[in-house]
Amino acid sequence: MKTTSRLVPACEFVSLDGEDYSRISAVESLSPFLMNLRTDTDLWMFISSTGGLTAGRRDPDGALFPYETVDR
Repeated sequence: MKTTSRLVPACEFVSLDGEDYSRISAVESLSPFLMNLRTDTDLWMFISSTGGLTAGRRDPDGALFPYETVDR
């Protein structure tokens, strides 16, 4: 019987060409998630780990990319 070990996601800081970055290893093992990127203006952006993306200004009517919520 072949056993497979599940990789555990981990965050670490790395340096590349003199620039510091944060790297998440084993990202494919993460559960799906939604991230909201905030700004100090009226711009907004939502990004899904499964590939969805939308952004806009002020409210949903100002979306740059048309979208529909998953509950519709």
